[in-house]
Amino acid sequence: MANQPLPVELRIPAALSKRLKRTLRALARQEDIRDRLDALERRVEQLERQNGLPTGINAPTEPIGSGHHAMDPGIFFNDADDIPPASKAQQDLYEAWRSHYERNPGEIEAGKTAHEMAALKAATRSPIGTAGIDQQP
Repeated sequence: MANQPLPVELRIPAALSKRLKRTLRALARQEDIRDRLDALERRVEQLERQNGLPTGINAPTEPIGSGHHAMDPGIFFNDADDIPPASKAQQDLYEAWRSHYERNPGEIEAGKTAHEMAALKAATRSPIGTAGIDQQP
């Protein structure tokens, strides 16, 4: 009697079958989306060729900042990147708190400098009068 392979019986649990079906459906949707995106890309390229526009997103031929009107490097910055100038009141608060912390180094939190503490107090507009800060330089 020759060695014949025994028949293999494969049973997939119902819960696994449901997860497998969901995964296959999700993959099919992804493929559909990819196909639609590819079709859109082909259509955009066709329109660019018809209108004589450069195709695709290419690197600018001129270095950024060389006066190239199509690429403004400022578009990559937002308002959070621009630090607003301190108002006169904030600057005065900062100076008062800084001189206070320089006179009273024991009040500076561990790991911080007088500058950091004063800047924090000025930024949060902590009042000077009731905190016991030295009013006179």
